[in-house]
Amino acid sequence: MKIRNRFILALLIPVLYLGFSSCEKDGGLPTIRLTSTGSFVSADTMLMVGDSIEIGIEVVWNGVNDLKKMEIAINGQLASTSEISINQTQFQITIVKGLDDLETWTFSVFDDKNNLAELDLVLTKDPNSLFGPIKYFDAIRLGAQDNFNIPGFLGIETTNFFDIESAFLNQSSVDMLFYYDESDKACIASPGAKIGEDIIGGSYSLANWNTRNTSEFIQTELSAAEFDGIFHDGLFITQFDADLAKRKAKLLEVGHVYLFQTESGLLGIFYVKQLINGVDGEIEIAIKVQAD
Repeated sequence: MKIRNRFILALLIPVLYLGFSSCEKDGGLPTIRLTSTGSFVSADTMLMVGDSIEIGIEVVWNGVNDLKKMEIAINGQLASTSEISINQTQFQITIVKGLDDLETWTFSVFDDKNNLAELDLVLTKDPNSLFGPIKYFDAIRLGAQDNFNIPGFLGIETTNFFDIESAFLNQSSVDMLFYYDESDKACIASPGAKIGEDIIGGSYSLANWNTRNTSEFIQTELSAAEFDGIFHDGLFITQFDADLAKRKAKLLEVGHVYLFQTESGLLGIFYVKQLINGVDGEIEIAIKVQAD
């Protein structure tokens, strides 16, 4: 989920202390409230997964004790802490709806006497939401065609690795393979792609397979941070365009991010973490894919 805090400077009201310092007197609770101006959402609401809203939260001191911080918790888990250096301010926050059926966002403001004021905002998942959960695999290693230590074939749906012999025996389970040559360089491809016998030859040549699953790939401009920020399959659904997809993700380099779709229609994305070029090289990728 994405939380963006932006402080808006408000007018500070002068205070006459009458000989008492704020650390000697307790003025009661501070104030925290949702603002309803402009496009801000100020009441519990229902959202589709992946939709976002803007809220404004105003915090005001009790007139005696300086404000210290505001905390944001989601379903009881602390998500953000913001220090407060003035005694009346407004937070503008963007909330992106996650996968939970109910999300209770709790906003708490504290002053230097630890007086606490808080409010809740409840977000309900729209039952018509199209987006769903994903599985994450942090370190998938595949070996090129002459790397005999690391299997080069991968079954996404089964999360199984195969060397060339076991891949031939489990053709229907193979979704991707990794190889290196002088034209495609480092390449993750579909078994259904055009791959010559100079890469995979002999009795295990792809030409001899009875089942050649066709996965397709689209390169994206996503950064590593944006890849890390994917928590549901919304981006897969909205960004994968079968008309633009290819059967190979070639000329791979560290940092590249590719969307993919398997033969069965399963959508996912991978990020290239490490790469050793060469026919005996290897690649390490992180994968996020739709959960079953």
